[in-house]
Amino acid sequence: MVLQDDYLERKKRLVAIPEKELGQFTGCEVYVRPRNGLVAAIGPVEGLKVVRKFVTDCIVENADPLSLMSQYKFVLEVCECFYRLNIC
Repeated sequence: MVLQDDYLERKKRLVAIPEKELGQFTGCEVYVRPRNGLVAAIGPVEGLKVVRKFVTDCIVENADPLSLMSQYKFVLEVCECFYRLNIC
């Protein structure tokens, strides 16, 4: 459970989300309102699931948005390599 003070601090970190990178990664249009930390996304369902997990990890799990983005990119690269090698 996240306390209200912690929630507000973590929500402020959402402004640091690289919107363009997250949009390219998920195939969604991602919008972040810096004033209240609102995150809105429009796009395919698979991309919306990734955006939701990203925001949830940033707030609930207290993950840094920039490091989380680099982890997601690494996983995507590994999956693409497996796909090219026809392992999956």
